[in-house]
Amino acid sequence: MENIRKSSYVVTIQLNDSNYMLIHGYTGAMDVVSKRIVDYLTHYDSKKSNCMVNQKDIDLLIHRGYLTNMTEEHEMDLVMKIASSIHNYRKQQTKKFYILVGYECNFRCHYCYEKGINAHYQNENRVFKIQMVDKAYETMSLIEPDKDKRIKEIMLYGGEPLMAENATIVKYIVQKGHSLGYKFGAITNGYDLNKFENLLGPNYIDNLQITIDGPKSFHDKRRFHWLYGGSFDKIMNNVTIALKKNVRVVIRMNIDSDNSETISELNQAFIKNGFYEFEKFSFYPAILEKNLKTEQNSDKNRIKYLSKETFEQLNKHYWQPSKRGTLYDIIYSSITNKKPLPLRPIYCGAQEGLYILDPVGNIYCCLEIVGRKENIIGSYLNGLKWNEQYKRWHYRNIGEIPNCKKCSYAFFCGGGCCAKIKNLNLCSPSCNQFPKIFDISVKKAYEFYMHSV
Repeated sequence: MENIRKSSYVVTIQLNDSNYMLIHGYTGAMDVVSKRIVDYLTHYDSKKSNCMVNQKDIDLLIHRGYLTNMTEEHEMDLVMKIASSIHNYRKQQTKKFYILVGYECNFRCHYCYEKGINAHYQNENRVFKIQMVDKAYETMSLIEPDKDKRIKEIMLYGGEPLMAENATIVKYIVQKGHSLGYKFGAITNGYDLNKFENLLGPNYIDNLQITIDGPKSFHDKRRFHWLYGGSFDKIMNNVTIALKKNVRVVIRMNIDSDNSETISELNQAFIKNGFYEFEKFSFYPAILEKNLKTEQNSDKNRIKYLSKETFEQLNKHYWQPSKRGTLYDIIYSSITNKKPLPLRPIYCGAQEGLYILDPVGNIYCCLEIVGRKENIIGSYLNGLKWNEQYKRWHYRNIGEIPNCKKCSYAFFCGGGCCAKIKNLNLCSPSCNQFPKIFDISVKKAYEFYMHSV
């Protein structure tokens, strides 16, 4: 036992007065243990623990990775190898495509990270034309020649993709895509959704993400039509239309310190409108975070970003699994199925296989940086061409980031959002209080699991 030490990648989370969750940073192991085991492990290297544990407990701690015979340097090398291996494998797998229908939007949300991008395209086509749609589909087959590796759902994005003014081109995009074997989803504000009713359904647009930022009194102050004002009632009516067309509708609520206490009130509105009677309806809160552009464009007196108070409010709410693949869902699934947490060496698909094609002929890989010419990773206007930005996104993983490769949370955080990192510094993490978010998610997932068994 002389060469055995506590692993550098142990996460310890107190679940209640008597139980703790041990999680291992590069094996994904999750174990509920007593305070006695935690105390033993905490003081293992100093040999000052008075806790009595049996050999079976020690063997389990070794087997699960919490105790190891590797040095800190060897563990770090292993993390780098695992990260590189998983990342390289995933880059060879499926490709996901977005069509950025147009840069125009009928809303004027003060926290929008796309503010100001229209200025870059004043003399260019800001909405897709038929010829560019055809080029976009050709480009998808060039990016991934193997059609089995192209995800069969294309997401429509913007600006606002489903504005009434875009009805003709959206119809062409969807019908041509349908003939090529694609279905569609859309990230939309939902305001003009009724104008696309004939395209809603399992064969065409069958998946929608719509943002509602709270009950009517709050939402209408923050998300409003630039000409007609409040949007809450119209969006709620359109959600009903979509659900009756058998479309999957996911409502996202952007929360900060101002509206975190209204989650339950909004949820009650969904119940009153009968949304939960539809199997394909779900709702999730998302923390409103700083973006490099929102920091410049936003009114600091109107947005109260991530804070300790917000976390405290979140922890009061009882969230159930949504099956959307959020951090909370992933943790809950691992606990329920008694499987290790999956390891993610990157933050999101932008670093491996996500491609956003805009109406001008530019290619981006992240939703939060579209329209910014310095973030273009390639072009398809005159044939498919990549640039240096492509490498900067696709070669970044936690094994390449000094602070990440020695962090116990890295394989669950993925190094953080690249869009939050100034100049996409490959060596900079974007932690954004992830450990606290992770700890809260573990506690709530375990709490829900214990209530359901």
